[in-house]
Amino acid sequence: MSAYDGKTRTPFMTFMFLIGSMVALANAQFTRQQQPAKELLVDLGGGVNMCLVWIPAGAFKMGDAKGPGYEQPVHQVNITKHFYLGKYEVTQEQWQAVMGNNPSYFKSPTNPVENVSWIDCQRFARRINEKFAIAGEKYALPTEAQWEYACRAASGTRFFFGDDEKALGDYAWYDDNSGNKTHPVGRKRPNAWGLYDMLDNLGFRIARIPAE
Repeated sequence: MSAYDGKTRTPFMTFMFLIGSMVALANAQFTRQQQPAKELLVDLGGGVNMCLVWIPAGAFKMGDAKGPGYEQPVHQVNITKHFYLGKYEVTQEQWQAVMGNNPSYFKSPTNPVENVSWIDCQRFARRINEKFAIAGEKYALPTEAQWEYACRAASGTRFFFGDDEKALGDYAWYDDNSGNKTHPVGRKRPNAWGLYDMLDNLGFRIARIPAE
């Protein structure tokens, strides 16, 4: 059995950040201010910012009984620490500001960065920590559980917007409406916690190295 080495660049992969203490501020201690803000704005320089949204601790049912085998069985997961997650997918201009390059195929500053590997994302997180993190903060990819918890946003339905998949076009870019290309972040409706493009536009990188 061979493990995924993290080096393969996937043209339709991007990622969001988890900050808490990546983009995760955990431990219920806040260095920026006493009470947690609903949003944090990180100045990446050159007029480019990264907005992070507060995600409270809690519990949820992870998985999909009607989904593929790897999403079963549905089971309860406890998220014991709050964290911040990127309001949008990481954009090309954000990647450029931090890494000094733009590997994306569909070039546009406000489109999500793509054509990046898991290792590329780890390097991005490390660079963010070196340049912008203050005491008590650490930037990282979200875990699979953190990402799904944030995506569901305390909803009890199959999708965060309900059970009717006919409404998907209001919330996501997918085969029927994307034109086979990426789009600027934040153009579709957000979930209840103010996170955009959680169901598509691109796939996502998470903290776990995916198996082949």
